[in-house]
Amino acid sequence: MAAAGAALIPTLAVIHLAAEHAISWGIPEELVPRFNGVEQAMAASVKLAVDAGVTVGSGTDLLGPGQNRRGLEIALKAAIMGPMAAIVSATATSAGILRVDDRVGTVEEGKLADLIAVAGDPLAEPELFDDPDRVVVVIKGGQVVKDIRS
Repeated sequence: MAAAGAALIPTLAVIHLAAEHAISWGIPEELVPRFNGVEQAMAASVKLAVDAGVTVGSGTDLLGPGQNRRGLEIALKAAIMGPMAAIVSATATSAGILRVDDRVGTVEEGKLADLIAVAGDPLAEPELFDDPDRVVVVIKGGQVVKDIRS
């Protein structure tokens, strides 16, 4: 993958949540045991890819109301590749993979102002991305769309 310039977009959050929510997601109960070990195998695969120099972006297969858990993807990836690398994977790296890094992905003059502020240190506790209540400010396209600071 690295030699071919292919990128990996692991979807760790969906498998992490699948066993817990299998029935409500419509997954037949007899399939739930198949999830055993998959999360660990995916994590090992991501580590192998990182170590091999594969570009690792960020995405999720969470749909519908489960989208409030998209931040879990960063938290899970942080346990594999480190918090800063997980954040960069979700921002600059993913923007590059999508070929929109001239407009988004980093904070710099001339780019769209899409930013979040969190309650806490995301490098010390990346799991805060999985808690929407800890995302206290969201700026999208230069407009404040969420601000719960007291």
